[in-house]
Amino acid sequence: MEAAPDFLLTCNGVESACRLLGRTIALGRDDLLVAQVSPAIPAPIGAAALAEVVLAPRQPGRSLLPVPASPTPVYVCQLQQNQSGASQLVVVAWGELRRRPEASGV
Repeated sequence: MEAAPDFLLTCNGVESACRLLGRTIALGRDDLLVAQVSPAIPAPIGAAALAEVVLAPRQPGRSLLPVPASPTPVYVCQLQQNQSGASQLVVVAWGELRRRPEASGV
């Protein structure tokens, strides 16, 4: 990841730098962020590590933008298509999102 990270994600005891790629809407949720993470997050057995993830707040009604000053619990997800072609959001881990220490607000 070349650019300075927008925020940090702690997942499975590992802190990853995250760069915001955008927002997305899936399955009736409009509070999702798409982020590039480095180092990549280990995936379930048999799958490649995840360098791009979808983040969803675990607390209903909580917004991830701007990134809150206090650590915020998130679902770390992967957007997949099922056999019928419909999108599904698969939770691969839980994490905690927080601002970079020197960031004033993303």
